[in-house]
Amino acid sequence: MIAEVEIEKLEVDDDLRVHWQSGEISHFNFIWLRDNARDEASFDARSHQRRVFTAGLDPEIRPESTRLDAEGVRIKWPDMDSEVAYSAGFLHQYRGDQFASPADLQTWAAGFQAPRIDFGALGKSDNMLLESLRRYGVSVIAECPRDSSSVEVIAAELGYVRQTIFGGVWSLEADAAMDDSAYSTEALRPHTDGTFSFDPPGVQILLCLEKEGEGAESILVDGFHVAEQVRSDKLEVFDDLCRIPITGIYRGDGEFLRAEHPVFRVRHGQVYQVCFNNYDRDVMQLSDDEMRRMYRGIRVVDRLFNDPVNQWRYTLSAGEAIVFDNWRILHGRSDYTGKRKMAGTYVNREDLESRFITRMSDE
Repeated sequence: MIAEVEIEKLEVDDDLRVHWQSGEISHFNFIWLRDNARDEASFDARSHQRRVFTAGLDPEIRPESTRLDAEGVRIKWPDMDSEVAYSAGFLHQYRGDQFASPADLQTWAAGFQAPRIDFGALGKSDNMLLESLRRYGVSVIAECPRDSSSVEVIAAELGYVRQTIFGGVWSLEADAAMDDSAYSTEALRPHTDGTFSFDPPGVQILLCLEKEGEGAESILVDGFHVAEQVRSDKLEVFDDLCRIPITGIYRGDGEFLRAEHPVFRVRHGQVYQVCFNNYDRDVMQLSDDEMRRMYRGIRVVDRLFNDPVNQWRYTLSAGEAIVFDNWRILHGRSDYTGKRKMAGTYVNREDLESRFITRMSDE
């Protein structure tokens, strides 16, 4: 896999340059390589914990020698008696250029058809639900038993049920006594849940238990698709939405929760979280310039969220569930008449990420 290694002299610092047989070239900083050495003195493979005292490393450390072998690269560091082996697989996994394009992520707009999975197919080794969430951020589960235990089964595919102020697995139907617009029959514009939480839920599961009457069409928007529209057309607005924290608040039913998040969060050049709920936005105090920029950003992005060209609409029937990535997908619904009873829950984002990583390592 590795064709050649060499030490490259840079204007600011040195690094190790790895030439792959594919023709690609990757760069690895010396202090990073020493800090991430996988020998027994530096790393506990059982607990996956670092043993090396990073603060004690020479920030200008350089290898005494490097060489290729059948497994990868071996480096002799000046503070160690023996060479350290860096496997080709390890270096390839953590090469700095791997974040250029997430090949398995596919954004969408109107005309999209969400993957459908039968409830009976859950628990299979291929985990189609996890793959659908990784690629598209959403899936429909058909033929679900019409009770809350179905929600727990679905959640177990992705992690475990998250306990919140609403409980673990909760039921949802029109109830004027509840202090939340979700319990009304009114239309709900697309939004993400938990903007008032320091750690917004990673996944939401909504199962239709009963439905009588008209309306209640689910409205979903791919926030990653909209984010790229804003970045392409209005870069300054995109940068503002990545920077200005928007405060979410929940005040009702004896609870008071408040947190702030930017609309978009970016890592390695890619948007990895969308966090927006205009219903739950708190009164905010900013400087005049920041206030102007915030309102400009909200007007741009929320018009796109509510533009039908960016929306997938689907009416759940009794026994169908919709599962979506709450860090990517905004959800809403049309108004309705009659009776609609739902069951649902949340799953933590960290648990979903853990399943993603485990699945990719098995492939």
